[in-house]
Amino acid sequence: MSRDRAIALLQKLISFNTTNPPGQEEPLARYVGEYLNKNGFMVEYVPVCSGRVNVVGRLTGLGNREAMLLAAHLDTVGTGVNPWRYDPFSGVLSDGKIYGRGAADMKSGLAAMLLALESFVKDGQPPAGDIIFIGTVGEETDSSGALELVRRGIMEAVGAVVIGEPTGNRLCLGHKGALWVQLTTFGKSAHSSMPTTGDNAINYMLELIGALTAKPLMEGQHPVLGVHTCSMTTIRGGFQVNVIPDQCELTLDIRTLPGQDHRELIQTVKEVINRQGIKVDIKILNDRCSIWSDPGHPFLQVARKCARELFNREVDFSGVNYYTDASVLAPSGNVPVLIFGPGNPEQAHQPDEYVEIDKYLDSIEFYKELIKNWVTYPLGGL
Repeated sequence: MSRDRAIALLQKLISFNTTNPPGQEEPLARYVGEYLNKNGFMVEYVPVCSGRVNVVGRLTGLGNREAMLLAAHLDTVGTGVNPWRYDPFSGVLSDGKIYGRGAADMKSGLAAMLLALESFVKDGQPPAGDIIFIGTVGEETDSSGALELVRRGIMEAVGAVVIGEPTGNRLCLGHKGALWVQLTTFGKSAHSSMPTTGDNAINYMLELIGALTAKPLMEGQHPVLGVHTCSMTTIRGGFQVNVIPDQCELTLDIRTLPGQDHRELIQTVKEVINRQGIKVDIKILNDRCSIWSDPGHPFLQVARKCARELFNREVDFSGVNYYTDASVLAPSGNVPVLIFGPGNPEQAHQPDEYVEIDKYLDSIEFYKELIKNWVTYPLGGL
């Protein structure tokens, strides 16, 4: 696979504006589908809503091994208000990097998977089991694309999952879960020159914040992922400077560890609220479980072997703090999940987002070796 062709493909993918919201991933899904179809994949487009379409490609195997699923999301976050050095949809090549929204998260992973799949097909060896590629919509907000595919049975007979999210080419076995909670306190509006005639909802929220931050909401530590975190990410209260606010809204982004039950966590938050004696409305905005795969699984040992031989160094397993579509695709942990992609996680969602070309090219080679070494052998044949 030539360097120039690999760069050109990534630049093309970046040129599709799939910022979410609103998403509008369908043109990119069609482009990816045509690419897969030209390389022998049966392609299906799975709509989620108007302008938002998943793409599914399947290369039929010999039936001697469970399917291998490669997953990439098509959407990106927005470009933000800070100015960019380059047009975020230009895919400019400079200083050994390709710049653009999605360069790291995760159109470089998407491009690398497509190129690796093309290379595998051209080698002419039939896979022992099916190879499935999915390009999903909505991962950056609600995983709506992955949810629709799971509803339609995409995971039936799948024995291994690869997620192309940015890891800096580290082998990651899982990630933290995410629980997004919206809390609303209530008061009574009044003229701010006479505050005692009203009831300030912001004051109630300040009391609640103090209680929520007094001690960790959950105990425990994971040897790789560390501890759970609870971040207060947005707060809104009042509507005019001279009016006592009658409502205040706070959102929490709680990142959890394998084994931590979100139902218990929600109950803990409710208990904190009850001790304050404050009327609070609780709304769950997002609920995604943590993922952690057994490093001893044969699929992950094959991945480690491929990385060790390709990169010519010892390779340790790691994890990431963000969540992925794996929370939807393989929540039970019964299917091994590998998260691996060329982007640097710290570049995700940043202005002037980029991916290093060398890491991008290395990821293509890794995906090629992993696919070849896993799907060309029947069960028990490794």
